[in-house]
Amino acid sequence: MQYLMERLANPTLPQPGQLEAVNPAKLIEAQIQRLVSARLGIDDHDAASLLDFWMPHVVEQGMLDQHALQRYAARLTSLIERYEPRLLRPHASIRPTGQVLTPFQLVVTGKLAVNAEPEQFFFELPR
Repeated sequence: MQYLMERLANPTLPQPGQLEAVNPAKLIEAQIQRLVSARLGIDDHDAASLLDFWMPHVVEQGMLDQHALQRYAARLTSLIERYEPRLLRPHASIRPTGQVLTPFQLVVTGKLAVNAEPEQFFFELPR
């Protein structure tokens, strides 16, 4: 299932009698990337607002501040739960990489709701 904006951004239509070839994992990855890239800043305490579709820049969290990165992952998890219904039981977490310059990596996991049988989804943000 494609969202309206995805259909408008990629208006290729299937031929009559053909089904649309859609990769739900790629669509979910694109939506998560949009969530991470959105920079509209409003009051965090206004939970009922329709304009909470934004994330602080991950660089502003500090690469060694694991608690700030965990709060970032928790906010991303709540945004995915709200704005990406195709991913069941999403969870964003911080994973150590063992590298000095990039000590942590953000990982998103969940289940894809494809047909009747969910399948595992694993998405690593680019380094």
